[in-house]
Amino acid sequence: MAHTPGPWEVHHWGDNEGDIHGSDGKVVCVMRDGATPQEEDWEGDARLIAAAPDLLHCVLLFDYACHHGDGECMEAAVAKAKTLIAAAGQKTAEEEEEDDK
Repeated sequence: MAHTPGPWEVHHWGDNEGDIHGSDGKVVCVMRDGATPQEEDWEGDARLIAAAPDLLHCVLLFDYACHHGDGECMEAAVAKAKTLIAAAGQKTAEEEEEDDK
């Protein structure tokens, strides 16, 4: 299955409007004011959509590591996952545990 090459970037038109472009400059997604359930969700939604190619890459790293038992690949996948979790404005399980102490 082919898809627009990443990385994808969010381009703002205004407060709650914009689009997401692939690395080839093609538009992947258009987000317009009022098209999402909550206007305050727009930026977070756009970041998650833009992260899709990186998320796919991370999942493929995990798949490879699990299939081949490759410890280095697993470490790379975990590091990539932590970066993506932070980019989405979320906390890792490890960070949540630290907060609970």
